[in-house]
Amino acid sequence: MSYKKFNLYEGVKISDGLLAKAIILGVALLFVAMVFGSSAGFTVNFETDGGSEIPEQHIRYGEKVSVPKPPIREGYIFDGWSSAKNSSVKYDFENERPTDDITLYANWVRSSTSALAEINE
Repeated sequence: MSYKKFNLYEGVKISDGLLAKAIILGVALLFVAMVFGSSAGFTVNFETDGGSEIPEQHIRYGEKVSVPKPPIREGYIFDGWSSAKNSSVKYDFENERPTDDITLYANWVRSSTSALAEINE
């Protein structure tokens, strides 16, 4: 028994130039759909450790986190954000771009007036 070879593209004629343009157009449309059509992205949470609440941010891949308004905490001075709890390494809002959901942690320094008030009690 012999089988006839099946050719899916038999009789289809397309030039190399047209094929190249179709591929480029397809890739461009896919890119546009990924960047503008997707609501997917990352969530940035702000943990203030007893300070005023900072709303979460939703960003897309490649975007930077916007610097939020500094939180307020009685008896403390806000000293920036870190990407790890109890870390002295500050988060670099200008150069870092998250690749997943993240939490930024508020760093606090006890204000000298509240430290003096505790000593005098």
